[in-house]
Amino acid sequence: MAQHSEPTSPYLLFCVIVGSLTAFQFGYNSGVVNQPRDAMTNCPSAPGEWPQNCIPMDDWQWGIFVSMFLLGGIIGGLTGGHIADNLGRRRTLLILNVGFIIGGALLALSSAPFSLYFGRFIIGIAAGTGTVAVPLYISEISPVEKRGTLGSFNQLAIVVGILVSVLVGIPLATLERWRYMFGLILVPSILQMLLIPFCVETPSWLTSQSLVLDAKEALQKLNGTALENDEAARMLRSHSSLSQEQDIEGGEQNGDDISDGDGPSQDAKISLKEIMTRPELWKPIVAGLGLHASQQFSGINAAIYYSTTIFSQSYSQSTAIKLTVLLSLVNLAFTLVSGNQIDKVGRRTLLLVSQGGMAACALGAVGAFRLHADPSVVVLFLMAFVGMFAVGLGNIPWLIMPELVPSSLLGPSASVGTAVNWSSAFIIALVFPRAIAILGYDIFYVFAAILVGSSLFTYLCVPETKGKTPEEVARTFMIRHRE
Repeated sequence: MAQHSEPTSPYLLFCVIVGSLTAFQFGYNSGVVNQPRDAMTNCPSAPGEWPQNCIPMDDWQWGIFVSMFLLGGIIGGLTGGHIADNLGRRRTLLILNVGFIIGGALLALSSAPFSLYFGRFIIGIAAGTGTVAVPLYISEISPVEKRGTLGSFNQLAIVVGILVSVLVGIPLATLERWRYMFGLILVPSILQMLLIPFCVETPSWLTSQSLVLDAKEALQKLNGTALENDEAARMLRSHSSLSQEQDIEGGEQNGDDISDGDGPSQDAKISLKEIMTRPELWKPIVAGLGLHASQQFSGINAAIYYSTTIFSQSYSQSTAIKLTVLLSLVNLAFTLVSGNQIDKVGRRTLLLVSQGGMAACALGAVGAFRLHADPSVVVLFLMAFVGMFAVGLGNIPWLIMPELVPSSLLGPSASVGTAVNWSSAFIIALVFPRAIAILGYDIFYVFAAILVGSSLFTYLCVPETKGKTPEEVARTFMIRHRE
């Protein structure tokens, strides 16, 4: 067990960072539309040469433009697990860059709303698929004891992407330069296409394809040292699921010929009826889906994506933009804290701290507004709200599904979880503008109530997964069911 205390190999870290470039694209494309609206749509004069720098769009058309990303994400989320299961995690990440490049080019060169819609929709499909594939890839190349910390790179990349979109918007969100903001989408895609061929496929996926020798070779690269057969078999079991153990054990018994297991090349298919009759299967799926929904219904989009609007009610536009940048930095700082603590404190504890802290901050923001406190107090509560989100609820729903669900159900479960996340975000995007117009800051009462409910859900339904395989988690659900 000495290898558990060894530092992360540089090659493993390289693969995690390269894979996380897709998550960076998700964050960047989520935030890139927040600043350039006026420059893109408020046309001061008649259209000029192609491509027109100004594309007239009313509130309804702009709403469609923003929402097409979410619609594409729902489709990508629903299909992402199937694609990743069939093509492999690494190949899926590679192919997604084609969508980002085509979509980014369309946005950068568009001169009419329809091409903007289409480009945003294509990027949404790529980002939605990526939100399935990236957590799977990182989880399956990471040792069990480091999956929390390394899995946090997914959320860290998303947060960095949002921050970069805010920063580049300061000089580029103008009539003459807004196209460059969308053109920058191509840069991380080209970089990832150049680097990802140097990364390995996940040992778990290779094992599921009966490519156990390739899986052993991948493990050796990720581990940074040569592995004996018994050690490789043990590590493959930790990267793979219980349904694959028979093959691996067969490899151990055959000495060097570790790939000679006669088991099936794919995990056995499980029917929906069987899932519903086995609590060790459906309960972890419900736990993961509940966390995805609570992430979006927590109100985080109100604090992040409408922060400039909220701050502008009390401060000048330039100050509001600076506060928005500061908010993104707070998000980044607390995401780093979460990544450092998640494998020490545990997922469940951080989730409860995050949800409880967000509820308290939401009530504090409403209270400060109703008591006519200094605007800086409201700002502090919103900063703390975002910080508490980053501690647990921002990161853990993405990384916990591979820890909850056996590999035979992981692809479909990850797809449904991602689709729930994107669908919830789409609902919030449709409802929130009207809700805040009616309720104002009182909308945070609603978010606080949802957060209290989601805290109770986490306490009752989500077990601790730190250092456990999905099979060990399944046994936890079985024990709870019998009790």
